[in-house]
Amino acid sequence: MTIENDLGNYTIWYIYGSPSDEAWGEDRLGSELLNPGETMTFYVAAGDYYDFKCVDEDDDTYTLWEVWVDEDGFYWSVDLSDMD
Repeated sequence: MTIENDLGNYTIWYIYGSPSDEAWGEDRLGSELLNPGETMTFYVAAGDYYDFKCVDEDDDTYTLWEVWVDEDGFYWSVDLSDMD
């Protein structure tokens, strides 16, 4: 799973990703931040539906629900049109 911050001037502070039938779990960024234009890749097991959520510096959220992740992974360029 790769996420790109395409939010202009906003930094992503938290990224959550979990199978759709589970709770959000821990922040995937840990102590890191995802600055504008940067990408972050993390492992998720292929062959399942996932929910992904990003939270920016203003506490705005961006959520994708029930995304199928196959062996090719998944790429999400988070932009302002994704805001909840």
